[in-house]
Amino acid sequence: MKTAEKNSYITKNRLLQGTLLIGRRCTKVAVLSLLTIALAAALLTGCQPRYEPVVEEPEVEEAVVIIEEPEPEPEPEPEPTPLPELSVLARDYHTRNEDTMGWLYVPGTTTINEFVLWYPDGRNEFYRRRNFYREYSFDGVYYADTRTEWGDFTRETISRNIVIYGHSMNGDPDGRLFAQLKRWQDEDFARSHPLIFFSTLEEDMAWEIFSVHFSNVFVPYNHPNPDDEHFQFIIDDAKARSLWIYEDIEVTIEDTILTLSTCIYSLEPHLSPTGQHMTLTYPNNYRYVIMARLADRYATLPEVAELSVNPSPRNAGHRPE
Repeated sequence: MKTAEKNSYITKNRLLQGTLLIGRRCTKVAVLSLLTIALAAALLTGCQPRYEPVVEEPEVEEAVVIIEEPEPEPEPEPEPTPLPELSVLARDYHTRNEDTMGWLYVPGTTTINEFVLWYPDGRNEFYRRRNFYREYSFDGVYYADTRTEWGDFTRETISRNIVIYGHSMNGDPDGRLFAQLKRWQDEDFARSHPLIFFSTLEEDMAWEIFSVHFSNVFVPYNHPNPDDEHFQFIIDDAKARSLWIYEDIEVTIEDTILTLSTCIYSLEPHLSPTGQHMTLTYPNNYRYVIMARLADRYATLPEVAELSVNPSPRNAGHRPE
């Protein structure tokens, strides 16, 4: 090869290598540049806050929660005051003698826990000397006034004054039959025995004593069905005669009362119409009476009576004007 051609070849070869070298370098620079731009963009994107499009949410109405109050449970029905189940006894004896209308029990006595009979033909004397079997008996039985109305034997339909008679053979408070009612002449005994139980064929009932007194046959205390004026008189007269003032018991003409009546054989001076001690023989016109008011069927029954001494009880011989 000629020298000139050789030199020309060498020169071209060098130019080609230089071009390739420059190309390689340019490629590296371009790649580095692109990486630098990408990194810068990434850094700028991370540093700038992102703005997202605001989407308006639809307004939601607040739900109104209605809480319904539960209906109050009905009040339980009050239970009647537990009482001795005397009506069961009365019904049992009624099957043996249809004149049996009720049962009388007086706490504090040993003789007054028995049937009460009633003869309907207008004769109070029928059972005065007869027993349960209608046979002669000097002691007789406890019997209700013949004028008594019994209705359906509930408190709403019986007479407003249930009058029961019984014999008292003497003034001994430990004697037979109604003689033991004389125990209520003792203040402490009367205070500790405030109740009587008399039940009809259909209803058990408790009665709160409000008067212990002496009276006479000319005082119409023993009418079972008095009008309002007469009934008010019975109540007022009983309180005026009572040995004790029962301070916690109010009695009105709206009440029903129980009257236990028996005979007596003596009167103390402060109860005597003469102002002196009186010894009486049987029969006589004086009577010993205990009266009680019918208690409400739901009442809390007293264990003791709130009472005080009546300083001037009406004397046994006093008659209404």
